[in-house]
Amino acid sequence: MKILHLSHQSLPDKRVERAAFTGVKHGHKCFFVGLPPIDTRSLIADNLFEDTFSVPWTWKNKLHLPYFWGKPKKRFKHILKTVDPAIVHAHDVFAAKLCHEMNIPFVFDSHELWSPKASLKVVKKGRESLLLKRLVSTKYGLSLWGRWQKQIVKDAPTITVSQTIADELKEEGGKKVFWVPNFPLTKEIAAIKFQKKYEGFSCVYVGDDLSTNSPHRNVTYLLDVFYNINGTLTVIGDEGFTSRSPKIKSLGFLPHNEMMNELTTYHVGLLPWVRHPYHYYCLPNKPIEYAHAGLPTVVTSSLKNIIDVLTRKYCVTFDGSPTALRRVLSELKKSWDAAWSEEIVAYSKENLIWEKHEQKILEAYSMVL
Repeated sequence: MKILHLSHQSLPDKRVERAAFTGVKHGHKCFFVGLPPIDTRSLIADNLFEDTFSVPWTWKNKLHLPYFWGKPKKRFKHILKTVDPAIVHAHDVFAAKLCHEMNIPFVFDSHELWSPKASLKVVKKGRESLLLKRLVSTKYGLSLWGRWQKQIVKDAPTITVSQTIADELKEEGGKKVFWVPNFPLTKEIAAIKFQKKYEGFSCVYVGDDLSTNSPHRNVTYLLDVFYNINGTLTVIGDEGFTSRSPKIKSLGFLPHNEMMNELTTYHVGLLPWVRHPYHYYCLPNKPIEYAHAGLPTVVTSSLKNIIDVLTRKYCVTFDGSPTALRRVLSELKKSWDAAWSEEIVAYSKENLIWEKHEQKILEAYSMVL
């Protein structure tokens, strides 16, 4: 059958591509509709999509302003006639709202939780994102998208990224809600090249949060911690961060495969965000990537989903304070050993992979066919 993946974002997108990979693997033809691609290279595999189409998503139509909402709707109607899909896989609430309003068969893939309980979030670079952040901060956007979410989950099979979001959507009336975490495919993990670890005690943080400083990903105290302990910190993925300290270095952006190979050279991965209400709902990718590279994750205790999937055997929790982080790192420096790293890799290959959950996507599809 034909599956049309609809998103308000662009390719490449790991979650969209992994879902398409599952579809193609089971004999289906997949198509993509979203913003024009940032990069034409796939993160997962070549030739996943039979064809790709663009839709003009902006903050104005995301707010359902009548004239502006009509633009993506008109374009999408034309694409539907061209492709004639059996089902639409709607990625996030904006795409799902479009399908719900047009009364077409779709599955809702909820990448976020739009709820006052998880008040968030949007802190990205660019004028449009600043405007969107301002609207969310006034609660208008959050209220609107929260209402959409409640309507949609009652009517459509829903896939989401964390168990706590799945539980919340069930409380909102969702009767067909599936947890499909954004774990890597087995083929992605097989490509990792393990390398010799750096001398001493080396820690790594993946993300651009030292320069963007998002409230729910606050790591502003992290540098001070490493000025005062016997260990090194490497930051990967933050083009806006530089350091003059020999104990702290920044590698900037690395392609994903290079990043995974680089991660294997460290002893510990860090997720030391200052506590925030959204932590209860999110399931970040980075500790899963740390684990597949053989690193235990030091994680703030408010990040429930990470602790649940890694188990306390393969992550170390702390309360989100600088003092507690220093103490935990000092203890890990003494206790870390290679056997632990090998055990983490084995656990990850067995448990933290996309294929463990992909059947739920196919089950969701079957509910609307």
